[in-house]
Amino acid sequence: QLIAGNEAYAPSGLSLGEHEPQLEAAMREALEPTEVGSLVVRGVYDRVFWLFTHPELKGALAEKFGEITNA
Repeated sequence: QLIAGNEAYAPSGLSLGEHEPQLEAAMREALEPTEVGSLVVRGVYDRVFWLFTHPELKGALAEKFGEITNA
């Protein structure tokens, strides 16, 4: 089963497989396209290269990046 509302756009026989429930859950909590667009426009005007749609994840990203750079 595909994400509700997008079935008409999918190629025949397409299935998202075992990750489908997680993807559907993520999509229910995803930002609206207009929110992402506003974030991008602000980033362009403010000359910000890295845009975080979920700032609460910055700590985890910093930790992971530290692991990578310290490897």
